[in-house]
Amino acid sequence: FRTSFDVIKGEIFQKVHSYDSLDFEVKYLTSKQEDVSATIKNFIQSFDLSKPPLFKVGLIEIDPLYFILIVDMHHIVSDGVSNALLVKEFM
Repeated sequence: FRTSFDVIKGEIFQKVHSYDSLDFEVKYLTSKQEDVSATIKNFIQSFDLSKPPLFKVGLIEIDPLYFILIVDMHHIVSDGVSNALLVKEFM
């Protein structure tokens, strides 16, 4: 999750950043139940591969006791195994 990618002289290089250099936040959103799909669509944005982290996390409040956690990860930093592990850890 600390990875970015740069192109140098036509070659792609992976760069691993330190934790303290990451600009990460959980985006807090509110939505009505009937607008959740639109809220999620608006949350999903293109990634700039040169700027970590290459994943985004949001928390949508539907009402004070009902929240939806959303995670958007670029496919370059995740695969089926890591996604399954992440879901397992959250459960």
